[in-house]
Amino acid sequence: MERGEDFHHLPPGFRFHPSDEELIVHYLINKVKLRSLPAYIIGEINLYSFDPWDLPNKALFGEEEWFFFTPRDKKYPNGSRPNRSAGTGYWKATGKDKPIFASAGSIKIGLKKALAFFTGSPAKSIKTNWIMSEYRLPEPSSQSSGSMRLDDWVLCRVRQKGNNSKNITQAEEYAKNKLIYGRIPTIAQELPSPYMITNPNLDIVSNHRFKEIQLMASILAGHCIPPMTNTSSPKQLQGHTEYENRTIYEENVTFDEAQEGWIV
Repeated sequence: MERGEDFHHLPPGFRFHPSDEELIVHYLINKVKLRSLPAYIIGEINLYSFDPWDLPNKALFGEEEWFFFTPRDKKYPNGSRPNRSAGTGYWKATGKDKPIFASAGSIKIGLKKALAFFTGSPAKSIKTNWIMSEYRLPEPSSQSSGSMRLDDWVLCRVRQKGNNSKNITQAEEYAKNKLIYGRIPTIAQELPSPYMITNPNLDIVSNHRFKEIQLMASILAGHCIPPMTNTSSPKQLQGHTEYENRTIYEENVTFDEAQEGWIV
């Protein structure tokens, strides 16, 4: 039976919530020993080539957690430490190996390790809310001399912890701020400097809102806003005449482009 046929013939309402023992006995051991699996719903990928938020689209099955078979490579040619680099960051172990025992006895059938994903380099990284449980057999698979392969197959369970608006990680906050502040200077650059002019086509209430939006854009762009006064009659200011419906700043105020700041 083809994998696609097996996957599409799953019964309605089917949910995949295996225990640690079931993942080891029915899936990982069979995968390593080239045996048939109970169902082909665990995809095969090189998990360490991707960021975790790209993994859900590559999974064969899952809504809140996703399962993958993946190989593991060595970090160094002569060592046994795994290479945890992945995408734009790396996976970091958050605890020691946890042994998994068969329920029918005291035989150790596998090992489980908890990991968390960090963006950036180890010297300057941000922890995300993506976590992973990595399952492997107690004895590593034999590899040829000089090979960088550590394990032919391990089984990974990936999920996003606290996936709601009240639990935004630093990495997501950083990405959001970068998006916002990356756009605001463009807005500020469109405003006449050093004056911000109201729109004469708007009524007085809309004009105030229009000016407040301009001011907020400049503040968020990092500009220090000096004291401001309104005028309804012409006024001479450093050689410039400002007319009705314009917002002007106090006299002797200039904008230093070299320092990108206001000088009073």
